Amino acid sequence: MSFSNIYQEKKEVFEAQLKSILGNLKNVPELLLKAMEYSLITSGGKRIRPIMFLEMYRCFKGEPTDSIYKFAAAIECVHTYSLIHDDLPCMDNDDFRRGRPTNHKMFGEGVAVLAGDALLNLAYEFIFELAQEASDEEKALFLKAGAYFSKSMGCRGLIAGQVVDIKVSDSVTGDMLKYIFRHKTGDLIIGACVTGSILGEATREEIETVIQFADYFSYAFQIRDDLLDHKEKGKDDSGTSFVKVYGKTRATQTLGDSTQKAQNALDSLEKSGKNIEFFKKMTIKFATRKD
Repeated sequence: MSFSNIYQEKKEVFEAQLKSILGNLKNVPELLLKAMEYSLITSGGKRIRPIMFLEMYRCFKGEPTDSIYKFAAAIECVHTYSLIHDDLPCMDNDDFRRGRPTNHKMFGEGVAVLAGDALLNLAYEFIFELAQEASDEEKALFLKAGAYFSKSMGCRGLIAGQVVDIKVSDSVTGDMLKYIFRHKTGDLIIGACVTGSILGEATREEIETVIQFADYFSYAFQIRDDLLDHKEKGKDDSGTSFVKVYGKTRATQTLGDSTQKAQNALDSLEKSGKNIEFFKKMTIKFATRKD
């Protein structure tokens, strides 16, 4: 079976779990629930972050339980909230995402803001419920994973990257670009991989290697995005595009270098007996993707 088919199967399994988890929500105003479902379920997406979380857990521990799928749902809730807010007129002001009208175009700006807020809070509701319901040993793991994830998403993580992104405009420097990539894109991917390894009871050394892999993977992922945008739009690159700052040639070279470094980190995990074949194939797939 091709990697694309394997990935699609994993994506479909996760999405079935996601729909089931969201379907169990009670006492949510109908309009708000529709807005949440629109971006979280209907608009779809690659589901990269929850799948990486689930596969990292599988790498260290084994088959994910219902509780682990619920944590994966929390990760996707946070990712979706960030996209809803990123599309708002006060930020990137996008009318479409994934070929569909953005949330604020469908439901209005006020409801979109609240739908994003609701998804962010729902993520932490899920994580606290998991900790509350877990055994004493598992409780400590859920709290540790939740704390790491919260820091990755907050004022020193994803939000920090977003703030710098909307302020630098066309005056972005190389250091600023690296900061934006590391936090706006990288922290959610790193957070997903690390929390999966924490819940999988990886050692401290293994988690450090996971961080290295996810950091290089996310950097390559964002550069590939910029190259695809450049190909689609020509010279009309955004202010925080790697292609605009460094040019297409260097972007292509850095993409290859970051991809190789991600693979090298995976080799370290493989030497310790971990099955990382999925991640090796995923790294190449997303570094060469066409959309």
